[in-house]
Amino acid sequence: PAAGSGFGPAVRRRLAQTVQERLDVGLRPAELAEAVGMSPVSFARAFRRAFGCSARRWLADQRLRSAAQRLVHGGEPVGEVAAQAGFANPSQFARRFRTLFGLSPAEYRLQHAGGG
Repeated sequence: PAAGSGFGPAVRRRLAQTVQERLDVGLRPAELAEAVGMSPVSFARAFRRAFGCSARRWLADQRLRSAAQRLVHGGEPVGEVAAQAGFANPSQFARRFRTLFGLSPAEYRLQHAGGG
């Protein structure tokens, strides 16, 4: 199959809508599969073809991207942002955040404050 195949436009829209509505409430890959009417196994294969990673990894990255926006535009402490993003352990949040963005959450906040 061609790169990026696995989901048609309608399925991608439904995935985007589900993620937007439920990302911060502990959304799991099985729930995404259900939302688009696929078995978890078929969904996992199609998701990996479409996005190049597992749905679990992709969801975690989306939560981190959402947290990055809260760090820049909100005033909550980093620990609270971590909890809102679904990370019970702030140090785990900081490690994953650094892996994705190359900066600690506090460094990211400082660097991007004021649109920078």
